[in-house]
Amino acid sequence: MSKFRRRGSGDSNFSHHDNEYDLEQRNRETIRSNAERQATQQLENAKYNPVLFAVCTNVDYDGSIDDDSPVHGCAVSFKAKEFLHIKEVSLYKY
Repeated sequence: MSKFRRRGSGDSNFSHHDNEYDLEQRNRETIRSNAERQATQQLENAKYNPVLFAVCTNVDYDGSIDDDSPVHGCAVSFKAKEFLHIKEVSLYKY
């Protein structure tokens, strides 16, 4: 005669998926928040750096349309024939 142990809802695997999902969401939010904080600090530091070089633009660009920047609301917009002053070169691919 075999005995079956009755399992409560806490023993099932389904309740653990929610906890893993919540943990993953919190990790993503933490990573995003850290990236935004770092980008904000880099922008603030760049204000005081000398200009490395300037670029004359050939096209218009509206940064508010493509707001995929690390710091929301800080995307650059410019018109054709304007000069962009580059103060820091970054290898980050945002």
